[in-house]
Amino acid sequence: MATPVNITSYFNRGPLTTTFTPPTTCLQTLSTAVYEVNGIPQTTMYYGHWFDGLGQTCYPTGTMPTSLLLSPTYWGTYWYSPGLYCPSGWATAGQLSGSWNGIDIISSTSGAICCPWSMSHYAGGHQCSGVLPAKETVAMAASGIIVTSVLSTPVTVYADGIPLIWEASDLPKSTSVLQRGTSSSSFGPTSTSPLASSMAHSGQSGLAEGAKIGIGVGVPLGALTIGAVVFFDILRRHRKGKINQSQPLSQEYVRQSEPAELSSSGPRSELESPFTVRHELA
Repeated sequence: MATPVNITSYFNRGPLTTTFTPPTTCLQTLSTAVYEVNGIPQTTMYYGHWFDGLGQTCYPTGTMPTSLLLSPTYWGTYWYSPGLYCPSGWATAGQLSGSWNGIDIISSTSGAICCPWSMSHYAGGHQCSGVLPAKETVAMAASGIIVTSVLSTPVTVYADGIPLIWEASDLPKSTSVLQRGTSSSSFGPTSTSPLASSMAHSGQSGLAEGAKIGIGVGVPLGALTIGAVVFFDILRRHRKGKINQSQPLSQEYVRQSEPAELSSSGPRSELESPFTVRHELA
């Protein structure tokens, strides 16, 4: 498709017209990032990488060089166009319409956001979030090592979604629209991630007619800087150590209650660590 003039100042990663299948590890290991708010250490938990070489294979790159995934610059406002399929292990979580992040999605242009299965689109950009229940065993990458931990409390995790934008002329000649139920918490039709399969979700909402196209269920996940849950004690102790056939776009999608977005300034109390470390993996 020809990119409309009014969105050329943003970053189109290129076409996504087939189902991208990332490594299964993209959905099996949580990553962490530590930052401070008014001197108080905070930790965000997310799927995928944190602008490093570990997760370059977790996202489709379209026609852009894979190395650009290492730069925060290319994780601002981005999309895939023409984008017709979510990656394997992901699902459509909402539609993009009107003025999305300053991009006009109107007339013959349509858009949708892909999130990891059972995660929700929130905050109006490309962020996804979900909740892992207490007593869940998780694998976590922290400061170059991987630890296996048990959650003592529910934990919110985040991911960068995959925005798809397309023109009516980009669609296949015939598309079918299937409906996905909301009663199951499974991460996908064939779950390869014990961690993700227990992701909590609730609620549902329908997609507008413009978003009902043959976009498939999909896969990887990425990182998101806005966050919430603190487990600084684990990170500090280990700091020195060093899914699946594509399906058409759902007519309905899972949606969670929207969490508050973490401000870049202002006080924030440190939460009690929700983890119990069991052992390190080789």
